[in-house]
Amino acid sequence: MLPPPTLETLDWIVLVGYLCATFAISVWASRRQATQSDYFMAGRSMLPIVAAFSLFATLFSTTSFVAAPSEGYEHGVMMLLGSVGYAICTPLAAGAFLKFFYGRGDSCTLYEYLEERFDWRARSLAAFAFLVGRTLYAATACFAGAKLLDAMAGWDPYWTILGMIVFTTVYTTLGGMRGVMFTDFMQTCIMLVGVVVIWFSLSSLIGHDYSAVWAYAKEHQHTFDRVWSSEFYRFDIHERLTFWSLFLIYTVLRPFQDYGTDQLVVQRLLSAKSLADSKKAVYIKTAMSVPVMAVFYGLGLLLFYYYNNVASEPAGVEPDKILPYFVTTMLEPPLPGLIAAAMLAALMSTVSSVLNSLATVTSIDFLQRWGFRPEGEARKVLVGRALTVGSGVVVLAISLALLQIGGSVKNSIMEIGQVILSLWGVVLVTVLAGVRTRQWATTDAAAASLCAGIVVGSIVPYRFYFMVPPEERVSFLWLCVPGIITAAVVLVLVSLWQNRNRDSA
Repeated sequence: MLPPPTLETLDWIVLVGYLCATFAISVWASRRQATQSDYFMAGRSMLPIVAAFSLFATLFSTTSFVAAPSEGYEHGVMMLLGSVGYAICTPLAAGAFLKFFYGRGDSCTLYEYLEERFDWRARSLAAFAFLVGRTLYAATACFAGAKLLDAMAGWDPYWTILGMIVFTTVYTTLGGMRGVMFTDFMQTCIMLVGVVVIWFSLSSLIGHDYSAVWAYAKEHQHTFDRVWSSEFYRFDIHERLTFWSLFLIYTVLRPFQDYGTDQLVVQRLLSAKSLADSKKAVYIKTAMSVPVMAVFYGLGLLLFYYYNNVASEPAGVEPDKILPYFVTTMLEPPLPGLIAAAMLAALMSTVSSVLNSLATVTSIDFLQRWGFRPEGEARKVLVGRALTVGSGVVVLAISLALLQIGGSVKNSIMEIGQVILSLWGVVLVTVLAGVRTRQWATTDAAAASLCAGIVVGSIVPYRFYFMVPPEERVSFLWLCVPGIITAAVVLVLVSLWQNRNRDSA
């Protein structure tokens, strides 16, 4: 049995220093919250570089430090092709939607646009899908954090989840969006420093023999060799990764989902000073994403080589825990503390961003939309803080519930995250209909499309993924498709029927 990993005094000093810096930024930001716009939108004053780093931390945090090295270690670097394609399509996706969201003056959520184009039903259903999807995603991120710190320091997952969510809720409640974005900026920098430290440490242990690493990965089908195989281009929804799933789902669909339907992304871009600045933020984030993700996936290959050629693979250590195990057993203090801070930064940036956006959508798209409008900006800020705390409580409850069922779900964190966010495609159908058709797509069609798509998109992942043996599962990348097809078919049929009736009247 392996001895439990521990952190030394120097590691704790670094870790506590990071937490203190995070809290200090939030206290500073709390002094600049005179209005609701300050609290939810950072006063619409964020510089492009800050918005870009916040966007990067929000979208890539958990994937970067938990799932990507694990993916490289267990399956190889094929997912990097998806990251490249995603980067290529990102400017197209952002350009397709941002002008519509920015053209609404002081709007705080993208779902306000759906009521303007359709009606309150489309807005409420899309906002509801966001609340459910991102709440579950945040809970999964916290569950991942518990796994990480259990492997790194032997911490009890229950207390890890409790402490992480309470601390993150406190600093998010204090700092609002400005605090979240500036802590995201700091957390991104810490993440990048952390991954560089791990890379050079691993490289030193393998003698900087990257050719040997690549040759060994190639021998074990961990590189891009599948691209030259005819099987890669075969349409098979049960195959984990194929050309069709990487190209259609990850490369094309994902960026349009993120920039057209996800409040977490759009809220950061609306917090920039102008449409031009928000586009600059997208370009900066896109330029940095591919090389950074290549390093993260590359870490998986280095670990794969190290634990099969230089050291013995530790028995009982799951792929999602292999990186923290390496950090605590092979690096000298205070490096494990720095990496622990980087991993916490990766996870907390996601959770804090989600909590702030959950509070924003609940306040703007539900409470204020249905008549609860506190008098005065100070009371609106107070309500926003109360909703942030409430969101933290909900995420905490679900995270603790995952501890009870998580052990039976034998999936990578990357896969679980993709499955949870499968509803984004359903919302994308309605958003595209809104921005690309002036009057043809009807209000009833939008509402019916969202209802049907959400139902199907919620059932399919559990029926064909979580509830079946691994060898019978549909690839996680395809799980969003039934909901999307259902939403699109319903929208087209209802619109055709209503337009025909209108023309014949």
